[in-house]
Amino acid sequence: RLVDHLLQLSRLDAGQARFQMEDFPLAELVDSLLTRYEGVARKKGVTLETVIPDDLPLVHADPLQIAQVLQNLLDNGIKFNRENGRVVVELVNVASGVQVTVRDDGEGIAPEILPRIFDRFYTGDTSRHRKGESNGLGLAIAQKIVQGHHGTLTVTSHPGEGSAFTFTLAAAAARQAASAEA
Repeated sequence: RLVDHLLQLSRLDAGQARFQMEDFPLAELVDSLLTRYEGVARKKGVTLETVIPDDLPLVHADPLQIAQVLQNLLDNGIKFNRENGRVVVELVNVASGVQVTVRDDGEGIAPEILPRIFDRFYTGDTSRHRKGESNGLGLAIAQKIVQGHHGTLTVTSHPGEGSAFTFTLAAAAARQAASAEA
């Protein structure tokens, strides 16, 4: 797994990652991932929720790459949550497309760690690294994938209150053209 992550990160860094861009319904991808994560979340005592508007446009992105970003954020949201916690995936219509936020109400990230959260190999907690729970590459890869989609992955967090990771994906061309005409 570590070798796969290193190879993927190297390809992303070198601009050699191939993105298979297509128009697809992000809500369906989110629903599919949450279904896949239900068992893991239930074992941890975490509830998974979505906030998705009915009029959400298709997005133009690589669904497999975006799935990897969401998987990483869901993994972290579940892993670093508290018992009876929640992880919420919220999709919001914005002018440029769809804003994605994965929010948890877990332990949060200490302010001194926050500036390094996207650094490769940085886990913020050496005990997790020693236990093999984290190699510190997941968020670095997620950030590179979002950057490959011309976006930025941001985080807000408060210790004891949880974290929220946010990025935006472009709307499908049909929606963008309609918006430009209006």
